[in-house]
Amino acid sequence: SFFGLLPDDDVECFPAKTCKISFLLTDADGTLAYLTDAEIPAAAPSYTMKICKLVMDEDSGEMQPALCKKGNRRSNGLFTRKIGADKDTNTKYATSGGRVGEWVAVLTTDEGTIQSPPLSTSMDVAPSEEVPQI
Repeated sequence: SFFGLLPDDDVECFPAKTCKISFLLTDADGTLAYLTDAEIPAAAPSYTMKICKLVMDEDSGEMQPALCKKGNRRSNGLFTRKIGADKDTNTKYATSGGRVGEWVAVLTTDEGTIQSPPLSTSMDVAPSEEVPQI
């Protein structure tokens, strides 16, 4: 295989603000970052990238990628998905914790699919809403 995927840092989401989660496309060993498609070896197959939430699959009893959206490559070379605050109340997402949880990047080529290690999102209160410590 030509590719590897690494999660960027875990992310703290804030109420009413969009969070961004990012993943890095690398070589198979995870030692060389592909920050642009031009850096990918010519022999490598074409790929599609999506960023998904891990949710419990009732049938298998395992965490499976779901609620996927295409990850877009940013100018910094990372594949990023923006997760809007609406996901906290969206019924499709609410059952698995809204924006909070484990997220993975899934890369698909004609050779198969690879999945990144998970990145975790947590929810924090906005600084203005914090209770003063006495």
